[in-house]
Amino acid sequence: MELQNLVKVKVLTLDPAAEPVEVTVAAREGKVSAEQVFNKACDKLGLKSSSRTHFALFNKRDEPTLKYRLKEGIPVNNSEVYLGKWCFVSSQERDMVHVDPVAAHLVFLQAQHDVRSGKFDLTDDEKQKLEECLEPGFVAEDQFVLLCQRQANYHSLCVPHCRLLSALSTPDGALENDSVVTVVVSKFGAKLVAAETTATFTWFEVSSWTLSKEETTLTLAWQPDEKGEPSAVPLASPRVKFLLAGVLEMITILQRADDSGASFHTEMITVRDDGCTVWENGLYNPSQAKSVKYSM
Repeated sequence: MELQNLVKVKVLTLDPAAEPVEVTVAAREGKVSAEQVFNKACDKLGLKSSSRTHFALFNKRDEPTLKYRLKEGIPVNNSEVYLGKWCFVSSQERDMVHVDPVAAHLVFLQAQHDVRSGKFDLTDDEKQKLEECLEPGFVAEDQFVLLCQRQANYHSLCVPHCRLLSALSTPDGALENDSVVTVVVSKFGAKLVAAETTATFTWFEVSSWTLSKEETTLTLAWQPDEKGEPSAVPLASPRVKFLLAGVLEMITILQRADDSGASFHTEMITVRDDGCTVWENGLYNPSQAKSVKYSM
């Protein structure tokens, strides 16, 4: 029988004043179970079981490059991991914070972080109202979150400083090759935001997406016309695996709401001879795109 090597892993939240939660887990072949780390950290934090599907572990605090799946292993030398919110549906977040004060505080920390990182385009009046919620001695966490929830990108995943490796022209904007963009993904679709131009498309117009063998480029196949050829939207960033996790999450949200029961099957995910991994989008249906365009 193989002897288990027990190691300590520090799990941090977005609270800079809080001490890390330290958990002891078994290590095998230089890795620890993400699921064991996650569950033990949630137990110590007091996060309710019903809330845990709306949180995840990440390898960095400010610009994570990885969201750990529960079945993955975390390298032992990565002795610090971060636990943060992974919820993009307003009704789920609302229900969770009403019954779980620990979850509510973690949601507040995420909202604070989003404000500091510039995720929201705030007016001066909105900035003042948010500052008033943080008055020393009387921090109104719930009001702070409510103000943030009104922002357009609140339930989105934003990955700045991506490079678009091919020119792109959509009905609402054109981007040049090698443009630096912020990629914003939500359940409605994707936005590529440059300095003066924004290009958008819904997930119903994306027929597939491909992760390069080197895991440095994620290419979306934008195909607004079923009879036409798809346009490649190659996005390069050190954070493409984190971006991919966001894309998969948004598609999953749509699938859960889809009455047709569309979902991923193993045959819809293939590894090509060149080592690239391709996901076929079971929700691809350009005729449905107009019904969600207004929300983007």
